[in-house]
Amino acid sequence: MKPRSIHYSFVARGTTILAEYCASSVDFRKAALSYLAEVPPDQSVFSVTRGPHTFNYFTGGGYNYLVVADEDIGNQIPFVYLERVKGEFQRSYGGSRASKLTAHSLDDQFGVVLKMQMDFCMENPQEMDTHVHSKLRSHVLEVKSILMDNIDQILPLARTNTDADAIAVRAKEFYESQKRRRRKNRCKIGMIALFISLLLGIRVIHYLGE
Repeated sequence: MKPRSIHYSFVARGTTILAEYCASSVDFRKAALSYLAEVPPDQSVFSVTRGPHTFNYFTGGGYNYLVVADEDIGNQIPFVYLERVKGEFQRSYGGSRASKLTAHSLDDQFGVVLKMQMDFCMENPQEMDTHVHSKLRSHVLEVKSILMDNIDQILPLARTNTDADAIAVRAKEFYESQKRRRRKNRCKIGMIALFISLLLGIRVIHYLGE
């Protein structure tokens, strides 16, 4: 029997753990909640390594999904596991059905799902590879679709520049121009915000002086 490589998992609403399952004698809960506070607000996927374990998170819609695994198995299996858990949870408790659940109220009901998904991911590593390849293929198709939708902007580069180096130069110029435009827009927004702040300051001073 292979040693267990996935040890602990939970589903939480914010920091309120709704369901958890631990296959180890080690208490990972406190550490998992503390690392959850380190997840950047603009990131939906996050992983932190502490000692021989990785703490892997999916976040979104006010819910957080965690799995603790051995570092030596990498991130592929843990994140496929989290995708499967997230899908199961949303199918069962999506919408507002989980909004009023109390802490650990799903330990029995959904804890079984966490265990089943752990066992499946550890016993079927080939399925993990298939899942990743499928996602990669969908991303390639998505990129292809975007390129086809913007073919009118891409073709002029190819028509006017048959030399590869020239095409690369034009592509870089296009990228730089877009970056300058974004920077210019940010400057405009900053100037508008400064102007509004000055107006408010003048109004406050005027008001206090009356």
